[in-house]
Amino acid sequence: TDDSASTLSSLESYYTQGEARYHIETNHATHPGDRYEDLNLDTLPGILDVLARPNPHPTHQLWALQSLLTQPLQTEPQHLLMRAITLLVATLSVPNISLELSTATLHALSIFLDDKHRQEDYCSLIALKNGIPSILARLRIHDATELQTHGLSILRAVMESSPGNNFVKGLVIDHEGIEIFTRAMFVNANSGGIASVVEDGCILLWSLGYNGDSAVLERMEGVFCADAILAGMKGHPGDTGVQKFGCGALHTLSCHSESMRRTMILNRGVEIVTRAIGGREDEDRGPLVEMGLCALTSLLLPERSDDASIATNKTHVTVATVDIEVILVVMNAMIRYPIKTVQKHGCKIYRLLSRNRENVHLMRDTMRPSSRLTSHANSASGNRISTVWDALVRAEQLFPKDCAKSANQVLDILDK
Repeated sequence: TDDSASTLSSLESYYTQGEARYHIETNHATHPGDRYEDLNLDTLPGILDVLARPNPHPTHQLWALQSLLTQPLQTEPQHLLMRAITLLVATLSVPNISLELSTATLHALSIFLDDKHRQEDYCSLIALKNGIPSILARLRIHDATELQTHGLSILRAVMESSPGNNFVKGLVIDHEGIEIFTRAMFVNANSGGIASVVEDGCILLWSLGYNGDSAVLERMEGVFCADAILAGMKGHPGDTGVQKFGCGALHTLSCHSESMRRTMILNRGVEIVTRAIGGREDEDRGPLVEMGLCALTSLLLPERSDDASIATNKTHVTVATVDIEVILVVMNAMIRYPIKTVQKHGCKIYRLLSRNRENVHLMRDTMRPSSRLTSHANSASGNRISTVWDALVRAEQLFPKDCAKSANQVLDILDK
């Protein structure tokens, strides 16, 4: 019938503008002024007018937020953009807003932070307007993946924009940020989870633990932060961001907390970090390898109670026996990346391992019959480096000030 054709045409028209909008309009538009076309949502000022209304209808807020995502924000005046952020934070601060509205608001807020030129200003405004507690409150209530993705991404940007700001860190800690981030990481730790949530969580925990505050570290240990980082790295082995920032977080936390370091070791931390360092080779892996070697160094150190014996008699310090894979991965990293941090930490790792006779035997297993002079000649002539010996000699040549002492100590032991 004509009526049926008219209805079908109307439905198709609505769906081309978005299924959600059609659903909302047909269920909530009860009188003139409620309709989408009456709200002037084609311009940023019109969108902000809707968001600024006292007690706005949630339907109108959703329409406004959906329209905001389509606006060319880079061309808008700065004062309007700052007002938009202020209104978005105010929306989040309203108690009992729905999951749908919370998610849409965080999504809109995250779009602003894509502008790297203005990101620092926007992040400062979010913190100034009490956005951190409001965002954490939404994350505490809902475990929805999209909400967690946008929320952690925003908080990461805010904390990265002010790395030395203890006030910002204090707000995050006081409003259960440690617990919220750790929970989100566990939820997304398996291969079916969202890698970006784990990556952001690693960065946030790394930042919160960076100063080594004992009370903060105790809370981190209490909610199993180290386990969450390792689980995330294990579940997303191919994600460079997760592996890189996971290694960074492990290094910092293991340096500051002996008990968390033991937890990492017991939960196969050395194996997981070794796998991260030795992953597929690509041009972006340099920083990951650096972070990984730093983490491996701290995990291989003897327990802190042995520090006195390290200072007085290094030959009697007990260092764990490692798998040959650790020795080979460190060697290959030193071969592939002739940069100071990699070479320095590679030499330090071999110096630590050389305190254990079994490790020394493993390192010797990589060596073909040669003398130190032969190895120097091979390295200088550009021949393939394929032994721990060659890697140490090359590090000594590249960065004598940083590597010579550690490298020569190991070479002397291998030469016996």
